[in-house]
Amino acid sequence: MKCSFIFLVVFCVCLIGFSSSGLANPLKGYAKINSIVHERIAKTNGFELGQYLDKVETIPNGDLLSLLGTYDGSDTNSTFHNGAPNTLNMLLWYIAFNKLSDAIASNCSGMTTDGSNLVLIPQFAAALKPLCAWPAKSAQSDGVLYGFWSAILSYDAPPEEFQAWKTFFLSESSYQGANASTVISDMALSALYNPYFLLED
Repeated sequence: MKCSFIFLVVFCVCLIGFSSSGLANPLKGYAKINSIVHERIAKTNGFELGQYLDKVETIPNGDLLSLLGTYDGSDTNSTFHNGAPNTLNMLLWYIAFNKLSDAIASNCSGMTTDGSNLVLIPQFAAALKPLCAWPAKSAQSDGVLYGFWSAILSYDAPPEEFQAWKTFFLSESSYQGANASTVISDMALSALYNPYFLLED
């Protein structure tokens, strides 16, 4: 079971509670998050984050993307819609990030297996490579863990967010003997799903 499923439940409850009281920051929106993924993680060779929602049934993909936060109207008179976190858009973000995380982790074996055309940018591939040695002690060093964390979040989150993330994965016994693919997928998902990555400042 993905550790971040727990994060999903807690995160949704907190965000929806804040949103209902007018305290939650809005989502960055699909276009901005997709752009950040291209800048920090994936080459733009046909890869789009939204393709991970292609197989979600009952709602056309284009309509799904609009639920993740989009602008409508002209450049000079546009309005941001669906920016408030809610149960539906947070579930959709979870689905997209979950599949992206699995694709990232599969690069440890040298290739992605989900047909997503995901090709990592060199900087992200370099940050991922030493983590692929998990559960070796070298993969659990501060330098390796921070390199992977910062490759995703850059300087978006305060230092205590990294410390909490690192402590969780180093202290959770189920990860100590787990294979690298499982651990990296969970690490990536929990970083992508962090409010500092997903929400506006």
